[in-house]
Amino acid sequence: EGEWVDGNRTGYGKYNWPSGSSYQGYFLNGKHHGKGVYRWSDGASYDGDWSNGAKHGKGTYRWANGDVYTGDYVNDKRTGKGKYTWASGDVYEGQYLNNESHGQGTYRWANGDVYTGSWVNGQRTGKGKLVFADGTVEQGEYENGKLIKKKTSFFDLFRK
Repeated sequence: EGEWVDGNRTGYGKYNWPSGSSYQGYFLNGKHHGKGVYRWSDGASYDGDWSNGAKHGKGTYRWANGDVYTGDYVNDKRTGKGKYTWASGDVYEGQYLNNESHGQGTYRWANGDVYTGSWVNGQRTGKGKLVFADGTVEQGEYENGKLIKKKTSFFDLFRK
């Protein structure tokens, strides 16, 4: 249902697939383009910007399991700034590249632990600081999610 130009869905409309999935929003030459909401038959949904049939711009994706991502997309991938909240209560907020945390960001575990620092391909890599729920601090250089070089403070030199 909706607007057509020269035999193509162009303008505002709604499309329903036999599978139960649906899209409601703007089309250009038959593809999702502009603001729109896609609902998959499994309960997942994306509400946001589209370009040439791909998620592109700002949007919110909700998985059927309760996970939610709100932020930037480029060519169907989380790229730019965003916030991912897992159904478990864990939250990552920061930079993304090709669907992975990449750049600067903060991960908060549901148990109260918090890591702030550098990420590469979804792993803590580079300088960062992990503060555990009990107040213990782990700071330094990380590689593939593990602390490889602990930062030593002036006061650490005098502790025994």
